[in-house]
Amino acid sequence: MSHFQLLKKRIPLRFTQNFLISLFAVIFLRALSLISLPVFTNLLTLEEFGVWRIFFNTFNMVCCLMMLGMNAPILRYFPRYIGKENEHRFRDTIFTSLAISGFLVLFLLWIGRWALCNFLNIEMKFSRYFVWVGIAAFFFVFFNGGLYFFRVRKAFWHNAGYMIVQGLFFVLLAIWALGRGWGVAGILGALIFSYVAVGLYLPFRNRLWGAVKLDRAVLISSMALGLPAAAHALIQWGNTFSDRYLIQKFIGSEQVALYGLPCNLMITLVSLLMMSLNIVLAPHIVKVWENDRTEAERKLRLVMRIYALLLAAGVIGLNLVIRPVVVFLSNPNYLRDLNVLPTFTIGVFCLGLYNVMAIYYLLHERLGLYVILNCIGWCVNISINVLFLPRIGIFASAIAAAVSHLLIFVLCLAGVIFLSRSSRRGEIKITEAKA
Repeated sequence: MSHFQLLKKRIPLRFTQNFLISLFAVIFLRALSLISLPVFTNLLTLEEFGVWRIFFNTFNMVCCLMMLGMNAPILRYFPRYIGKENEHRFRDTIFTSLAISGFLVLFLLWIGRWALCNFLNIEMKFSRYFVWVGIAAFFFVFFNGGLYFFRVRKAFWHNAGYMIVQGLFFVLLAIWALGRGWGVAGILGALIFSYVAVGLYLPFRNRLWGAVKLDRAVLISSMALGLPAAAHALIQWGNTFSDRYLIQKFIGSEQVALYGLPCNLMITLVSLLMMSLNIVLAPHIVKVWENDRTEAERKLRLVMRIYALLLAAGVIGLNLVIRPVVVFLSNPNYLRDLNVLPTFTIGVFCLGLYNVMAIYYLLHERLGLYVILNCIGWCVNISINVLFLPRIGIFASAIAAAVSHLLIFVLCLAGVIFLSRSSRRGEIKITEAKA
């Protein structure tokens, strides 16, 4: 059997079609982001752009907290409820949990906004932005929860359509606000309104949330899987973006901008492939896993090899053309510390690999182990930044990213090998017992 026939057998045509639909949506969103970047960098000063990146990264962190990792139980357990009488009970429990967690985190942001400004050496006039970020995140979780239900149902056209509408609405509104001279406040306002619109429309229009209800059994099983997933999302966010906060604290907003722009371009490229694959891979593999674990692992290994080759080609290619890309998307001021990118690339490449490996831990319901491995890398990242950032500047952050992500990749790969071998031994024992 040729490699092409093997590929066609292991990866169904529908999987490829859904991947291309998701890839189109993610490419469209990333293209919007790149088109808007020259507007942001030219209408904001270096310091203002650094402040915007700090608050946008904070938005991502708050989303992790509010989401409670509910994406994991939706992917893992919702297929069992589809078409049954208690399907609505599962959906209502998920959305009610998201609403409760959203209100709690938003309240904590409101009472802690001044302390956060003091810790990050941010002017007090920006304290209200922490609350704004919380409001945007509150509506994001309903939007994101709805998308995951679409993915499990294989409704990838709906998933892509809603993603594109939200991204387009945000970018157009943000550019309009910057044109009016509203600065960072205008961008955050655009973020809020874009998620308010889709976050309210999506779950209610599609009847995903029918009532405020908490089913005890659903809640316990969802939290048992969701909390480790939430911890993983938070730790991964920290390992990817916490260096910006340390740069802000030790050096200042201008260095955040100089470090953040080229590094964010690299993260954007990696996330383009990573998000597109994760959107389609998890729902497909979970279904295969329920019927044939050996076949699911074979498909995963094949997909991972193809994905790794595409990822390597992408990051190497971007390094070769990064200087003209940065000048085109911003201005020559952002070329000052571009020498940090090759080192940072090593870390982002490893991030792209071990992020997709999370599906192994989800299938084996061992996300807790995955969280511990990520936490080890985050501790290493923070230690290197705290020790060397004040001495050698933002190059320390690039070294920290490379070392920590490489370490996590090695640990996660060892964990995958261990889980696969344990699963095979368990299947052999079951087969022998039946015989």
